[in-house]
Amino acid sequence: MLSLVNCNRTVKALWMYLEKEGVDVTALWNRLVDLVIKTIVSGESSISQLTRANLVSRYCSYELFGIDVLFDEALRPWLLEVCSVTHLKIMYQLGDSF
Repeated sequence: MLSLVNCNRTVKALWMYLEKEGVDVTALWNRLVDLVIKTIVSGESSISQLTRANLVSRYCSYELFGIDVLFDEALRPWLLEVCSVTHLKIMYQLGDSF
């Protein structure tokens, strides 16, 4: 059973654990990618409007999004939130710890 003491896990550590438990991580990854693509597409209009209003060219910048996902008991991914301010420092400090 996956410990709930520290719920912040790297994808690599989570995938290694799930693979050991017999989960088809390729199928799980494909479901996660599908969720992320649909999420970004659903916000494309707003992103494009802000880009046109604030930038000379959309090719001179980028945006990082933090996408929080919850997996249910059937390992279906559910979108929790999308953050435009990611916490890279925290993730860097977390490293590959499990």
